[in-house]
Amino acid sequence: MHPVRVVYLVDNFWPNVGGVEVVSADLLPRLRDLGHDIVVVTDRLDDTLPAEDVYAGIQVRRLPFVPALQAGDLDVLAQTRATVRDIVRDHDADLIHAVFLGAGVWTVPTALKIPLIVSLHGSWPTVDWASPTGLAGRVLASASLVTACSQSALTDLLRAAPGLADRARVVLNGRDPADPGEPLPPPPGTPLLLCVARVTPEKGLDTAVEALTLLPEARLVVAGYGPLIPDLRQQAAELGVEDRVEFLGWVAPPAIASWMAKATVVLVPSRVEGFGLVALEAALASRPVVASRVGGLPEVVLDGETGLLTTPRDASAMAAAVRRLLDDRQLAEQLGRNGRQRALECFSASRHATEWDMLYKSVGSREPVH
Repeated sequence: MHPVRVVYLVDNFWPNVGGVEVVSADLLPRLRDLGHDIVVVTDRLDDTLPAEDVYAGIQVRRLPFVPALQAGDLDVLAQTRATVRDIVRDHDADLIHAVFLGAGVWTVPTALKIPLIVSLHGSWPTVDWASPTGLAGRVLASASLVTACSQSALTDLLRAAPGLADRARVVLNGRDPADPGEPLPPPPGTPLLLCVARVTPEKGLDTAVEALTLLPEARLVVAGYGPLIPDLRQQAAELGVEDRVEFLGWVAPPAIASWMAKATVVLVPSRVEGFGLVALEAALASRPVVASRVGGLPEVVLDGETGLLTTPRDASAMAAAVRRLLDDRQLAEQLGRNGRQRALECFSASRHATEWDMLYKSVGSREPVH
């Protein structure tokens, strides 16, 4: 079976950092090593980045579709779609893999007669996926395969568009430990509660700040950048915990691993979460997780087995869960060990790449793959 030639469409890509960006940056070199020939087409929101680039031996093309969409510039959007069609033809692509986040849906050339895979890395209940007149609906209607990053995300999709059921499936994300060695226990001293997230409303970081008022012996570190940092600083000051909250801003992925090693508990207080990559990374570091019972998080964090789940927006419940772990370090260590074992067994990067290898061959070559 010949390797598949793929055009991979994604809103954001390396060197931008986020859940989808991290997953893509890890997955695509593995698929390249399996023989697939991939071109990445992504946004050029940062015009300091080159329009043509190479990442890990993979060609990257950056097009300005997000600024054009924000500006309502239909001419640039039309030109972008034409450029994507040219890239697909020049690459002699066997399939298009569109990783849907939002603006990138405008770049999908649905009129081309080649297979299309659409991957959803989140859940958007307000999107009318079933509408034949909406752009998202037209893209999904033309897809040979639709994947979701969790069963929760797939359920949300099929609730809105049940007609996709016969060509939709879950492909769970995969990650490997940042350090292959056995993680050390958290260092002694003041308990460190760690949040790693974009500082935006859906991540629920205000709940973590409020929970800190009920945990006077702990400190909170927030690794991530976003527009709500000033609001969170003000909230911490009003609650009297500003001296126990540290906002790191943007943190490079290698440095996240060192913060995981320092953490006593990792908090994921999201209000919306398609999968929960941070919860997986915490598990790989053998750190217990306290997370919201939303979206795909209960699939990554098994309540009482690999972490503790709480009601979203409930700071008291989050604080109570953290208190349980701080008071019972044996339980915290056991949850961390269980989480790591399950992550290695169920969410490995090699499993993730193998699954996509089979799907690419099945959809791109139209040959049966078991």
